[in-house]
Amino acid sequence: MDWKSMIPKQYNFSVIIEGLSPLRMVGGQFVSLSWALKSALAKIREDYDYDFINGITGAAFMIQASPDEECKAWWTTGNQALYLDFAARAFGIPMKRIPEGFNYPRDIEGFLADPEGFFSDHIEKPLSESIGAGVPVIAQGCFGGFRAGQWSLIAGAEGDALVGLPAWGDGYELSEDLPWQIIVLGEPGAEPDPKDFVREALAHAVELWEGKAPSDPGWITGKPAWEMIISGLESDPFCEPCGPDSPSCLSWIASYAAGAFLSALHFTDMASEILELSSPHLEEAKERWAEGFEAIKHITSPQAASAMLAMDRKAVAESLSLARDLHGRAVSAIKGFLSP
Repeated sequence: MDWKSMIPKQYNFSVIIEGLSPLRMVGGQFVSLSWALKSALAKIREDYDYDFINGITGAAFMIQASPDEECKAWWTTGNQALYLDFAARAFGIPMKRIPEGFNYPRDIEGFLADPEGFFSDHIEKPLSESIGAGVPVIAQGCFGGFRAGQWSLIAGAEGDALVGLPAWGDGYELSEDLPWQIIVLGEPGAEPDPKDFVREALAHAVELWEGKAPSDPGWITGKPAWEMIISGLESDPFCEPCGPDSPSCLSWIASYAAGAFLSALHFTDMASEILELSSPHLEEAKERWAEGFEAIKHITSPQAASAMLAMDRKAVAESLSLARDLHGRAVSAIKGFLSP
């Protein structure tokens, strides 16, 4: 397939969208959609703080799991766009998920059965139009391997390959993998006042904890997700499809959760500043987020996860249970802040 044939003649597709920031995924900042949004928004609006984006998308408050996704490490990659409509309002930029109604991993079989046909039917036109207009496209399914489940950023094409920024990348890379879903950004409107949105973002923390968020079909969040993760320790290996590599799946889940705790702490702090208030409820939430990070950080190392799975699964369960309880206490504090 010649990618340049996708582009309407009025567009000069020989020019790659330049100046996009890498999706580094470092320092506990492991939400690929938030990284992709950060890079895209910096190009068309401004360079927002990662934790602010993470709070707006809900990822700062989300622990998720899916019985439809066999590999437990991949649980961290799904359900990230559940508050996309809210994010569009908060940033004043239309955001459209394509194909509409696509749910990963339930709809992935339709893509795998005929990737080129699926791409042609659903993604080709909006992708080409956005790139031609100079607006990068957020995508899932590119750049192969584990990174394919992460969100990336498409900046153009070169020959038969897409050019873009993958998760954990240091810069632009080529990929011949086709995306199975994309997010297209529209024309920016007036920049909204964040004061109008941070309370609602904090309310999403409650929805996510209680499993009442508008999740993609097959995904659960909050306390039910924690229970699914903890009960999974009874399985040997912990992640059946990964077998002896299961410790890396556990350490990745722990790393994602630890990163979420830190992000929730920082967003809660930013909410206080944006709203120009001091709240004992928000201070308590911040303390619980910090304690949640401390409760789980020792499992983030693959070596530690391997040793604990082999020798002391009870200790793993106790650490995860403590992190779950602290998550719940932080949400209770936020509920107290939001109460009239």
